Amino acid sequence: MKKNLLTFIGLTDIRTHENKEYNGAVEQILHKYEFDNVYVFITLGLENKVNDLNMIERYKEISNSNVIGIYTKIEDPTNPRAVYNKMKEYIEEINNSTKNIEGELYVNMVSSTPQIISILSLLVGGKVLCNSVGVYPSNPLYSDEIKFDNLDFYRDIL
Repeated sequence: MKKNLLTFIGLTDIRTHENKEYNGAVEQILHKYEFDNVYVFITLGLENKVNDLNMIERYKEISNSNVIGIYTKIEDPTNPRAVYNKMKEYIEEINNSTKNIEGELYVNMVSSTPQIISILSLLVGGKVLCNSVGVYPSNPLYSDEIKFDNLDFYRDIL
């Protein structure tokens, strides 16, 4: 069964790389689980930092996954409409990697702004993203536990 991960890079991911601590949400997930493909969404304001810190290359090294950096050009990650419209552009490609091949899509629900997390919750819970499961890495200051949730309760709302 193919396993895929969809994640945004958040400020904590950036800070931990800058400090060489490497315990942000994305790193936590990649250290504990293996994936065939990792889709890393990068907003416009973080592009330079991600490139300067070679984060995509590091993710490839620690995960042995096909890591795909997606530069979204999202200028304002607090604008839900902009985030949703950009996500729509990639949903078909991501779904093709999990649909009809007995694949699973894990979605990091922690790395990014509340608006992005809300939209990802709706996409996962509403089953717009095929075979998807929400992943919740913990704050490394308190725990190293990672929780999973299929967010089915969103289907009842929608």
